[in-house]
Amino acid sequence: MAAHAGRPDERADAAAAAPPGAQPRTARGLPVLEPRLHGGGHRDRAPQRTGLAGLRDRAAAQTAGLHALRLRHRRAGGGGLNASAADLAKWMRCLLDEGRVGDTPLLSAKTVREMGMPRAWMSRSEHAEIGDSHYGLGLFCENYRGDRTLAHSGSWFGWATLMTVVPSRRAGVAVLTNRAPGAVTSILTFAALDRIAGREPVDWFQRLLTKRRADLVQQRVDEKARTDRRRAGTQPSHALEEYAGRYEHPAYGCIEIAHEGDHLAWHWRGAAGALTHWHYDMFVTPDRPTVFHPDNLALSFLYDRAGRIDRIAVPFEPMVEDIVFRRAKDAPEA
Repeated sequence: MAAHAGRPDERADAAAAAPPGAQPRTARGLPVLEPRLHGGGHRDRAPQRTGLAGLRDRAAAQTAGLHALRLRHRRAGGGGLNASAADLAKWMRCLLDEGRVGDTPLLSAKTVREMGMPRAWMSRSEHAEIGDSHYGLGLFCENYRGDRTLAHSGSWFGWATLMTVVPSRRAGVAVLTNRAPGAVTSILTFAALDRIAGREPVDWFQRLLTKRRADLVQQRVDEKARTDRRRAGTQPSHALEEYAGRYEHPAYGCIEIAHEGDHLAWHWRGAAGALTHWHYDMFVTPDRPTVFHPDNLALSFLYDRAGRIDRIAVPFEPMVEDIVFRRAKDAPEA
């Protein structure tokens, strides 16, 4: 969904004003880009197109025969809010009008300006068209090809959203997709912004596809390096039931280890699953790509001088030493 707000005194109902079969336009003559749904696996048989239509054609060709994950979502947005495409359009227009909805001020102009003021540096993009990213008060403060942009995103496994406004052009773009993780939201947003600005589009699809393929190759290299470090043929030092129990950390909470038949299972703050013995007294968590879960996380069990398993060291934070959970004092003896 892309929309050009126009000046407050020259807005018009573009969809109603457009003659039948014509593309709706704003009062300033700019096209109103309507939201579209595109079925997965469908191949357009029309000649090759450019712009947003071309991006959809190419995306369909790349994903033909692939099926998106069908996930049952029981998650709500921040504060339990539900918002539609129309709601996002209203919010973008409110930001462009410095907090006003029609003649009614919902936020002061000063508050909206402070929301879009860079306050904390986040990162520098590898792409020259974007540059540095900062965080304001609830908004990403960035630049795209010379235009100052304010944006925010949201995602979970199976869906993603990205809302972007360009104050200098009085334009906003919101992309909602049920295929994630991926770069769809950025690709479509950049294509819409280029079209609104009348610029020659950047081939973000090909650029990010190349990077994605390189990342997949690197993943295989990293996985091989990880498995090469595994000490094959080793066994746990204790019987499996001796690892079971509750282990605590004052900041990271409680890890529960259960002995289930011929394997161990873990549970920590909603993450759970069977553990795989890696080598010696190290076990790893399962790979669960469709849920929020620390995949292939190494749990190293340690024991005291009496030979009793009493700690688990977990690399939750890559920049610090392993986080050590200690067996709870009231946990049953093995």
